[in-house]
Amino acid sequence: MSPLEPAHRVPPSATRRQRGIGLVQALLLVVLIGAAVVAGATLLRSSIPADQAARQEQALRWADEALVAYAAANARLPCPVSSPTASATACVAPGEKGWLPVRALEAVHPGGAGPGTPLRYVVYRGSGDSDLAVASNAFSPHTWERVAHNLDPINGLDFCAKLASAARETIAAFQANRANTFDADGTPLNVAFGLIAAGPTPGDGGGRFDGVNQQTSAVFAAPSQRADSAYDDRTHAREFGSLAETLGCGHVDPANPDGLALAAVDMLGLALDVSDEVTEQHEGNKEDTALAVAMATVSTVFAGINVALAAASIANSVSTLATAVSQLATATATCAIPPFVACGLIPPYTAAVIAAKVAIGLATGATVLATAAIVPTATALDKTIEAYNMAQQPLAGATVDLGAATERTCIAAEGGMVSVEADANGNLIPRDPPVFRPGLRQERDATAAELATLRTQIAERRARVALLEQIPSVELIEYPPPPIRRTGESDADFAAREQEWRNSRIDQETMLQAKLEAIRQAKQAQFDAEAAADFANNARRELATMQDSVNRLSADVALCDASPPADRTGQARCAHMRRALLGMTTCDANVLTAEQVRDRLCLPWKQEDLATAVARSNAANAEFNRLERIAVDLPVPPIKPYMNNSGIYAGRWDCLILGFCNPLIIPNQAENDERDTYAKLVYSLIGMEVSLREKEDELAEEELAYQNARAQCETLRALNPGADGGGTQQPPMWAGASAIMQAANCRGATGAITPVDCRSPP
Repeated sequence: MSPLEPAHRVPPSATRRQRGIGLVQALLLVVLIGAAVVAGATLLRSSIPADQAARQEQALRWADEALVAYAAANARLPCPVSSPTASATACVAPGEKGWLPVRALEAVHPGGAGPGTPLRYVVYRGSGDSDLAVASNAFSPHTWERVAHNLDPINGLDFCAKLASAARETIAAFQANRANTFDADGTPLNVAFGLIAAGPTPGDGGGRFDGVNQQTSAVFAAPSQRADSAYDDRTHAREFGSLAETLGCGHVDPANPDGLALAAVDMLGLALDVSDEVTEQHEGNKEDTALAVAMATVSTVFAGINVALAAASIANSVSTLATAVSQLATATATCAIPPFVACGLIPPYTAAVIAAKVAIGLATGATVLATAAIVPTATALDKTIEAYNMAQQPLAGATVDLGAATERTCIAAEGGMVSVEADANGNLIPRDPPVFRPGLRQERDATAAELATLRTQIAERRARVALLEQIPSVELIEYPPPPIRRTGESDADFAAREQEWRNSRIDQETMLQAKLEAIRQAKQAQFDAEAAADFANNARRELATMQDSVNRLSADVALCDASPPADRTGQARCAHMRRALLGMTTCDANVLTAEQVRDRLCLPWKQEDLATAVARSNAANAEFNRLERIAVDLPVPPIKPYMNNSGIYAGRWDCLILGFCNPLIIPNQAENDERDTYAKLVYSLIGMEVSLREKEDELAEEELAYQNARAQCETLRALNPGADGGGTQQPPMWAGASAIMQAANCRGATGAITPVDCRSPP
């Protein structure tokens, strides 16, 4: 080996092997990098549809929110426009899809900036009041004769009416040339509006959208349609009911669309209509309430006049009208103050005033609405006399003495000194010096005291009856003395006599228990018989009153026929009386009100009721006589002179001749016979327990009435702080019926278009 030759020489074959391994490693690295690139591209490509779907949904959601806001601000939806950048006035023809007017919607959307992608859009455009893209006066409150009040402001109330009109139109028949899509089952249905967001792949004919979405017709694909190779659009539909609920219209029944907001303002319109009739009908009220006084025990006799009189005397010292008028005064006084929330309370409070006290229904109720006449409402007179007195009062001015109203309402609740009271004819007279008039609180306390006394009496009576029924008897049976052993008597003989004595006691106790049970049955039958007799007597009175009412009404109708009135009020009154007479004599359910049918306020029905009541009374009386005869005839053991007051009647023939002063039952015992027989004790206990239940119900009603009146007192005090009832006051926010109506209509349901006459509260 040469000295210059390396000590360790690498063979050529090894060099080649090292060079080969490096090439393989490089190729492997290239393959790995390529696989990673392919995998990353694949993953990136797979995320594109998910991101696109999210962007589509975000755009549709933005557009839906913007359209709802636009409808709330403008009382209509925008029309579809001819291009994505066109102005809001460049509308396509009704029945066609167009583009969403993004510029107009950006101004009302809370978030401002648009969706970033053009959207197709179609809106329901029916004829007249069912065209949702046109703002028009589609709603006006109505009079009782269905004549519109024709108030001008166009606002959310009108759009609510348009939604209801369009919904009713599509329920009647599917409208193919107006905004429509399909439900999950493929059934076509009309909608308020539809939105379409294009998918990432081109659509039909090279356009952005797929299938029917690319066409100009009013139909668009169902929101439930799934994406596939030929369809990647996404759609959104707003149905009429959903849009109405979002805007606060209150549509709740798709089969019968209506709006709570519309109904509330419509009722306010009816109240205004009634107010307009007050002066014309006031004189008629005087005549009608005079007739109502004679008919006070027949509730709601006239279907047309709607006389709302109670059949019984008033149980409270204040009428319900004071409460209702106070509520109406509060709601009316605050109605015209933004946000006008109290306007919605005026219709139900007006209805309460009408139903509670006014004998001629709407006419006299309108007197209360228009004049806030609360003067005669805090007296404790019969409701009919109060209604009569109200009708005789002249129409007051437009102001209301809130101080006096507060004082009367609070006295009605808590009691207090009054300087004016009503006489027997309902006329207000001064009291000098003032006198204390109890209120609902005093009546409640008096009833509570009566209830406590009654409970004590019942407890004593129950204890006395239990003592008389006790076995072994300590109060009634005169037991024979126990046997005494005789001289030389064997144990067996004495035991036999002692057993005989015990058996005698058992026989006497068994005999007494049978007697007492028979007496209890007889006394319950007597109570039932007397209740049936009272029911029959009440039926006689109702029939007599009904007959008298029919006779009076017949005479008035005959007078109308003989001399037909020329004025509108007289004609209406005669028509009402004819209808009432028809219902009272024929029992026609189409003429009578539901309450009159329930209370059987018809002459033939009252005749039937009397016949039924008399038959029931006769049967109950016969049953009582039968059971009392059984109770009297049953044997009785020797009875002690148990009655505490038996000596008072020592001169009666049954005591002197028969020695009959300690019976358990006296047949047909008179009410003034105070002997406490077992039968009378049981009978009185039955009656007292019935009275207890009635008194408990009475106390509960009086407590509720007191709490309601107390709440109204506090409400009036809060409304009129510091008032002492010393003079007429007119709150600065007070508005007349017409102004209240205008304020409610200007406010609308979802935000008004504000014309000149709605820029400030009336």
